[in-house]
Amino acid sequence: LQDNSAVLPPDVMGAAGPNHLFETLNSQYELFSKTGSVVSTLTLSSFWSGLSSVGTAYSDPHVVFDAITNKWITCIIAQLSNGHYGIFVAGSLTDDPTGNWYEYSFDTGPSSLLPDFPLLGYNKNWVVITTNDFVNFLYNHVGIMVMNINSLFDGTLTIANNFSDADAFTISSAETFDATEETEYMVSDYNGNSNNAGYIKVGAITGTPDEPVYNIGVLLGVNKPWSDAEVDAPQKGNTHKITTHDSRMHT
Repeated sequence: LQDNSAVLPPDVMGAAGPNHLFETLNSQYELFSKTGSVVSTLTLSSFWSGLSSVGTAYSDPHVVFDAITNKWITCIIAQLSNGHYGIFVAGSLTDDPTGNWYEYSFDTGPSSLLPDFPLLGYNKNWVVITTNDFVNFLYNHVGIMVMNINSLFDGTLTIANNFSDADAFTISSAETFDATEETEYMVSDYNGNSNNAGYIKVGAITGTPDEPVYNIGVLLGVNKPWSDAEVDAPQKGNTHKITTHDSRMHT
């Protein structure tokens, strides 16, 4: 999917399901068959039309396929009609992304607070969206939204439990393939080289589907340091490299 030359950067994201590939850009979405043919191309406004009275989809889309439930989950930063930023999140009714979706909107606060870089994870109990929250363009904390996954998929989701972590940057919640795993793990790159050791931070969501608990991360070190500076990635069939930015955990 090529961007429309009107939105920079494109913020490319995608996921694979049993019969489709789902690619999201800041400009539009596209659904492919597994053989590569285009099934559907959608504007952001058409995909999120169920929330048109609440606001408009804005930036940083993310999509995953939950192999436990055989359903899709997607989210995006939104600009709400009340002048606030928010997060739109949706769950498909089946494994077919061309079918119907339940769509939800959550107000994250005034326009002075930007919920940037949303990442999306899940387990049998929850959908978890994390954001890097900037206040007046200065980084402040990680925002953590925890939602009952069954409520999301059955159209009854009304609340998100919200937590924050000021001692981390870009926390990624796991895509949990184990249908019996009760804990939703959260991982962040903490320090790639401290006294010749590299450290990540491992936190977790525990509790019940309706009453989750955020457990702040503990450090896990290995005696192999890594660089937190950007190292661009090669791509097949082309000498141009792909910008990776830095060592933040993405998934």
